[in-house]
Amino acid sequence: MLKIRAGKLREIRSSKGWSRRVLAQKTGIFAGQIGKMERGEIVATSRHKIAILAEVLDVPEEMIATSRDKSDAEKWAEYNGLSHPYALELAGDGRIEGAYKDADGRWRMARNARKLPPTEITHERWRERWQRYGASYQRARRDKRRGNGEDGDLTREARTA
Repeated sequence: MLKIRAGKLREIRSSKGWSRRVLAQKTGIFAGQIGKMERGEIVATSRHKIAILAEVLDVPEEMIATSRDKSDAEKWAEYNGLSHPYALELAGDGRIEGAYKDADGRWRMARNARKLPPTEITHERWRERWQRYGASYQRARRDKRRGNGEDGDLTREARTA
């Protein structure tokens, strides 16, 4: 993710005499989204979108975007070879040593903080998920094997009759 230079994006687009709608047609990015980028409502976006904007506006990427600092959770996840959403889930479960939320609601943690073993709360969540999703998944597999699945197959007894 790259941080958008909102004012610069609007300045470059305006200097070309293009409306947001024209830029949207040339890039394939929604005009509303471009407007939010220009107003600073969308702070960061993908490298791919920045590359498209830079190419169409005929400017270097660095002119309309800068590298965004990674959050502690992103750094921790990268250091431990895990996904960012999973790191947030672990932090929420209290399974990252020393992790806490700051005043802005962001997770803070040391990059080399230890991943703690599952707690009873974690086990309870897993049981709830299994009861909610696992049992229905197993039931669907069993029904499919028996031939009375959702795909309209006849049961073995009906095929022989």
